[in-house]
Amino acid sequence: MLDYLALFFLLFACIVIFYAVIAIHDIPYEIAKKRNHPHLEAIHYAGWVSLFTLHVIWPFLWIWATL
Repeated sequence: MLDYLALFFLLFACIVIFYAVIAIHDIPYEIAKKRNHPHLEAIHYAGWVSLFTLHVIWPFLWIWATL
């Protein structure tokens, strides 16, 4: 019984972490959308690209969205 419970918690944690990473990378897009940024779509696409570049460009997206 405890094996199944541990497996459930492991799968649940993986799913939560997966969605949390996606939600965190969507923050610059939400900032740009709230401010009616002229490069809204570029910021959104760059946020997805930052997932594949190991989050290197994500801080620059945050700065770009706030400018």
